[in-house]
Amino acid sequence: MSLLITIPSMGQKKKDKAAKVFEGTITYSISIEGMEEAMAMLPESMRSVYIKSRDGKSIFSVMGTSKMYYDKDNKNEMIVGIDLTMLGLGSFCIPTPIDDNISAKVEYSKETKKILGYKASKVIITDSIEFWVSKDYYLNFPIQSAMYYLPLEFDVESNGMTIHLIAKEISFDKPSKEDVEVPADCQRTTMEEFQVIMEEMQEGLMPEEDLDLEEDE
Repeated sequence: MSLLITIPSMGQKKKDKAAKVFEGTITYSISIEGMEEAMAMLPESMRSVYIKSRDGKSIFSVMGTSKMYYDKDNKNEMIVGIDLTMLGLGSFCIPTPIDDNISAKVEYSKETKKILGYKASKVIITDSIEFWVSKDYYLNFPIQSAMYYLPLEFDVESNGMTIHLIAKEISFDKPSKEDVEVPADCQRTTMEEFQVIMEEMQEGLMPEEDLDLEEDE
């Protein structure tokens, strides 16, 4: 199961002077409405969602197989990593341009609440998407991203599903350099090339009678 997510843009905003760069690991509990039983059946590695950050590099891991890598020294793109080793296809790295021209309506609410003992401030994006963030810390993610302040609770959209994430553990121990680096053995490819690979894989998994039906049509 591989989930690619979209994080909304927030427009340019200067960080609070008191905010500190976050270096460590934040781990989230996740839930998908209507899929509680299916989620419970997945192995822990497939339900692992976390952000790790150190030395200007950050990684956002989504359910084990999809990851987003960002290096502040390369502000023009992120790397989307997808691990299909279990399917015998290896891992792929897809450079994804960061479009500074895309922005969204952002409202910084005065509403706050406590999450893991941290003060969480409510941010509303495009009138409906809610993020709860700690303004005490900021991430080395693109400055226009909703991931700029440390996100403690938020929703992401993926494959027509809404995934809810809430922080369950925060560690300020620096992750290893290997944890935040793009794997050296991943296959560099474009999104278009990756989609072709996935289509070929699906065709290979499709029963022969189904292929015959498609040809008849």
